[in-house]
Amino acid sequence: MNFKLLSTGLLVTLFSFTLTAQKLPQNANELKTEYQDFFSDSRESTFLHLYKSKLLPGEDLWFAAYIYDLNKQTPAITSTNLNVQLFDDAGNELATKTYYSFNGKSQGSIPIDSLKLNPGNYYIKASSDYIRSKDETLSQTRPFQVLGEFAKNRKQESETAFDLQLFPEGGHLISGVRNTVGVKLSNRDGKGLEELPGYVIRENDTISRFTTNRFGMASFPILVQPNEDYRVSIVIENGSQQQKELPKAEIEGIALTVKDFSEELLISLKTNAPTAATIFNKKFHAAIHQDGKIKDFSFQFPDSSKEANIKFPKDSLFTGVNTITIFDESFQPLLERLVYKNSKEEATIKFSGIKNLGDSLKIRLSNASKNNEIINISVAALPSATKAYDLDFNIVSTFHLAPYVKGAIQSAGYYFSDNHSLRRRMYDLDLLLITQGWSKYSWQEVFSNKPAEKISRTQGFRIEGKVFKRNLKKENDMFLRNEVSGEFGIINIEDDNSFKVQNLYIEDGTEFSVGMLNDRNSKLSKPSVRLKVLPEAYHSSIPRFELENLAKSPNVSLTEIPESFVSSGQILDTINLEGTKKIETESTYGNKLSAMAEYIIIDEGDIRSNFYITDLIAKNGFNVRRTPANVEIRSKVPFSFNALPPEPNITLNGARLIGDLSILYTLTTDQVESIYINSSASAGRGLNAGGGSIEINLKKGSRRGNNTETIDNIIANNGFAPQKQYYNPKYNSYTASTFIEYGIINWEPVVQIGEDFTDIKILNTLQKKINLYIEGFTNQGTLISEIIEIDTN
Repeated sequence: MNFKLLSTGLLVTLFSFTLTAQKLPQNANELKTEYQDFFSDSRESTFLHLYKSKLLPGEDLWFAAYIYDLNKQTPAITSTNLNVQLFDDAGNELATKTYYSFNGKSQGSIPIDSLKLNPGNYYIKASSDYIRSKDETLSQTRPFQVLGEFAKNRKQESETAFDLQLFPEGGHLISGVRNTVGVKLSNRDGKGLEELPGYVIRENDTISRFTTNRFGMASFPILVQPNEDYRVSIVIENGSQQQKELPKAEIEGIALTVKDFSEELLISLKTNAPTAATIFNKKFHAAIHQDGKIKDFSFQFPDSSKEANIKFPKDSLFTGVNTITIFDESFQPLLERLVYKNSKEEATIKFSGIKNLGDSLKIRLSNASKNNEIINISVAALPSATKAYDLDFNIVSTFHLAPYVKGAIQSAGYYFSDNHSLRRRMYDLDLLLITQGWSKYSWQEVFSNKPAEKISRTQGFRIEGKVFKRNLKKENDMFLRNEVSGEFGIINIEDDNSFKVQNLYIEDGTEFSVGMLNDRNSKLSKPSVRLKVLPEAYHSSIPRFELENLAKSPNVSLTEIPESFVSSGQILDTINLEGTKKIETESTYGNKLSAMAEYIIIDEGDIRSNFYITDLIAKNGFNVRRTPANVEIRSKVPFSFNALPPEPNITLNGARLIGDLSILYTLTTDQVESIYINSSASAGRGLNAGGGSIEINLKKGSRRGNNTETIDNIIANNGFAPQKQYYNPKYNSYTASTFIEYGIINWEPVVQIGEDFTDIKILNTLQKKINLYIEGFTNQGTLISEIIEIDTN
């Protein structure tokens, strides 16, 4: 394995308990088996890429969501239902929606403007049933703000409300051994106090000094002697001091340190004379592990030595956070430490040029990776002087760091940003890990011998219903049709009068047509039925103790936002009716157009000349036969001499119609937005090869002419949030400081780059420099987080 270690984390945990309640492994193979069994069911996590985190009045919140399998380190492709919730700053739920996820990716928006939210702080959370059942801390909750004049803040607590914490490496200070102690000084909001001088004091003498980093963290080495008192003192800006006593040194114990050399880690275990006498000639075990992946080895302290040093090649570590655990000869866990390794081969996005098209700019992004991975990203374009984009979060810190530490990480994105030197970031990452406490999953859970519970992932929605009156002899099936997609099916009614259909794509507010099907004559009758769409919408609040640990954005109170700075108009990427869904144009079909193909946008003339859409189809190269209850459509050209002419491929709003075309029987032309008709034999595919192709797109909200005497119509109050096309807010000025600091130029939630490049077209707002904020992953799971500054000149 050829990987490069980015950082060695500092987290050593001397377990102060023994695992007597469970049966311990008898050998290394059992250790590996029990560990792998514990992680046999994958853990998934979510990341939210917000197009910006500070919203002007009149703007909505747009996002892209990524779901990642932490065990496999690949996109989580199994789950389809992503729950997204909106909360106020007290943790009260304001909205909840379910978004469709495909191949680990989703996108959507929250209608902030229509919710009439006051200026203030809010949270958005992305989770799933599966994630919540495994470990809800793997869901992501991100802060954002609606700008404006904030209400006056409650009186702040005294400036002396600081929290000084000391973290002896390993959780214990060992007498007579050089230890490392981590330091963290934070304010009442959990933010670290940077660049402050600190002192280590024995009795009344200063024995060492340190300075806190940008997050209020530091560390210092110390050789602690028994029966002596030590304390740490940090001088804050007003000249006062924050002090804390070091815990008493323990007489016996082992200290673990890890040193990072160019090609290997040096794992060093040190002890004192009293302890050395008790561990002479005893065998110890070590494991390096991550989410079910594990490597192990054994070692002993050399004769008459109080130190054991183990060299481990860095390219044998797993990408991301690794845990090093030391066990005694009975496989009791003794010590633990986190180390971090970054992948040597990171996919990158290359800026390949910009072209000024007058009212827009065309930006070319290329795939700069060397292994031909398909890149899936989202891209936010903002003025380079923006204050609206939150750099505290990125996809790398979310999936490779956050799942393995406890509590909030201040400015987690900093550790994986190129805006600071690698050496400085890795040093700060060391300090972060030493001050995070113990690792997340305990060996008590691993050795409990309780098999991991297998939990299925939610895929779409299901419909469950009950029929209250029917003829048991001839009414045993239900006809169900989705009036948005045009999909329909025949559902068997169980003996208890219930029926169920699963794994459906259903949009919230979808209208369903339901009819009782007569087994003998296939006629429909209006049923007495009740149905519901499941699973129901997920609701929750954020408990107060969780709110205290969530990352927070500093308040920005803008009192001089020009009135109606963001107007109700919308700027779309293509010429389009304002605020409506983009209509496909003839260019959408590209080379599918030929001499035997016709793309028709329905107008009044078509409606007057063709009452039913089948009338229009019959005039364009197909034989159409209408029976009393159905429709038959075939090509005019036989595909062979011994068979009927083939049937065409027919889709309705993208849904394939196979066999039964009764849905077209009452479909009038005035309900159709556009139709693509290709009678060429080469246009057919699959089962209907040689029969041509017909693609019908309905007007939004159109009805199918249902007979209300035989069909009942039911509105679903649950389902996926409808997909909306992003539109740019229309600002009154693109030179005002309000736009330059808090406006958005463009948002592309779905961008895919293959082996070559892709072009993105954005509005030309006459900015001299713009920033592209890029987040995403490849189809093989490589994570991508980049900021590209572009000079538009």
